[in-house]
Formats: sequence, C-alpha cells, structure tokens
Amino acid sequence: MTRIRVDRAEWKSYKLTYTFPSGPVVLTGFLTRVGEGRVFDLTPGRPLDPVTLFIPAHVAVRVQVLGDTLTVTGLDYDWFLHESEQGRLTRLRPSLDSRKNVVLTADTAALRAWLAA
Repeated sequence: MTRIRVDRAEWKSYKLTYTFPSGPVVLTGFLTRVGEGRVFDLTPGRPLDPVTLFIPAHVAVRVQVLGDTLTVTGLDYDWFLHESEQGRLTRLRPSLDSRKNVVLTADTAALRAWLAA
C-alpha cells in the first residue's frame, strides 16, 4: 500500500508528501470537480531543486472517495502513447519527444471536457 501525506496549504491548495527510500517528494495539488468526478492537478512543490531548464509540468489524477477509502488513479501512459501515435487525440494536441514522453498541449476547456467524458 502506498502512503501519501496530504496537508492543507495556501491558496486552497494541498501539500502532498510521498516518501521514497531516497527521500520525500513534495507536490502541490489543487482539487477540482470535472463533471461528476474529482481530479487532482499536481505540480512539483516549492522550492524546486535548481535544475537547468527545468519546467514543472502538471499531472492529473482521478480521485474517488467511497466511505472511508480514498482511491487515486493516474492516467494510463501506455494508452496515451498508443492513441497519440494513432492520431486519435487531436483535440488534446499531444506532443511526443524523442523518448516518447507524451505532453498534452490542449487548452483548459478541451482538457476538462475530455476528463468529464
């Protein structure tokens, strides 16, 4: 079982701390409703390590609460890669780099509509 500590933070955000054997990873999260579901928008926490040309990216995860159980589900990278290579995600404007990392460049409205579907 994975354990993540969630604390309230400034500007209606949350501080998520995930502990690895090599040390903690801190993320900033904003919880939003999309359609009937909930999505956490996660970015690297502050302060960032000073990495040359580091651009923090957003990661969306679905959140479901049933009783006293919280389930967080990441999006399926392999599915995104396959659908991007097949040209089926044009509304989300995916981009692939040389290592096949998928970056969605759609505007907020298009992403919210896709997540709500």
